[in-house]
Amino acid sequence: MITLLVTNNSAVFRQLGSRPFQRLGIKYWVATSGAEALEIMHRERPAMALLDASLPDTDGYEVCQKIKADPALHGTRVMMVLGNVLSREDLARLGRSGCDDVFCIPAPSEELYQHVARLMGFPYRLSRRISVHLKVQLQNGTRMIEGRLLNLSRTGAKIGVGEKLGTVRELYVRLARSEHERAAVTQARLVWEREAAEGVGYTIGLEFQDVEPQTQRIIDGLALYELSPGEDGATVVTIQGDFCESTDFADLVRHLVEAGKIEFDLAGVRYVNSWGVRCWVGLLEALPERAEYAFVRVSTAFVMQAGMVARVLGRGRILSLFAPYHCDKCDRSDERLLQTASLGPDVRRDPPHFRCGECGGDLAFDDVPQRYFAFLSRSV
Repeated sequence: MITLLVTNNSAVFRQLGSRPFQRLGIKYWVATSGAEALEIMHRERPAMALLDASLPDTDGYEVCQKIKADPALHGTRVMMVLGNVLSREDLARLGRSGCDDVFCIPAPSEELYQHVARLMGFPYRLSRRISVHLKVQLQNGTRMIEGRLLNLSRTGAKIGVGEKLGTVRELYVRLARSEHERAAVTQARLVWEREAAEGVGYTIGLEFQDVEPQTQRIIDGLALYELSPGEDGATVVTIQGDFCESTDFADLVRHLVEAGKIEFDLAGVRYVNSWGVRCWVGLLEALPERAEYAFVRVSTAFVMQAGMVARVLGRGRILSLFAPYHCDKCDRSDERLLQTASLGPDVRRDPPHFRCGECGGDLAFDDVPQRYFAFLSRSV
């Protein structure tokens, strides 16, 4: 259970209603002024405060300073919530306030949870889990079993089935997005089996065996992306894995020909080489001209390519990205999720500052800021 103090912000409330917060459990108090925020802080002692920079009787910066200066509230995490690009004055006030993080609205869905989870030490994923809606068939001899894919990687799958497989260990699995698209058929080994959390059916873990190169390419393509509905009618495209010689975006292009608004979630992109860049640029150039797209939760691997190759962003822009940090005090590497709306005009000289979640020491930006944030000059 997480306890929060929240000032009256509808955009924050929408994100607090997202599935990650609901799974974790959440209790929050709403303050309509700075004075009320401080009163609730002392009475209820929530673990964290989300403060709007602008409040009716004062501002969030001053409230944050008072929280941080109060020994009775030692250890309380404070996140400032802002709604536009930060000026030099805003950045200076943030620094003086002592806040632990900054959140800018509007923001992609579920992004608030990642900020909160990092500060509070709760479980989170760098990217959405690929749980592609595929047609799944398991074959054990002449016996055919229909399954529901829960998670897919290039080496195995997590599948929901309606019956217990028991002593079965070797079987064949068939995966396809639809009956009209290429299917991957390969041998698999049953690694584990347990009752489903919902109490209906079973969940099994499979490891693919002796996969032929052509079949592996199909599996890589199936595991490469997932389509899901987003806010305001947008199509969310979650992509993971490597952009390299085996990458093929042809199927994805066919799924996006009718899309009007697209949100690419790129947190799971691990590696991009020159061939992968070429494939990615081809994908963007194949999208219809009416399509509007943006990139969220962009991985460090993709950010570096965006700074070097102008066409990597096409007509889109990066809304949020992961940035590398390192704590010299405890020798711990970390990545922080930044929103481009919160990056000041001097970010290439003075990147955002954070404290280490382990030892409380200062985190140092672990790259050359001029190079890492070069994509800003390429964004539309």
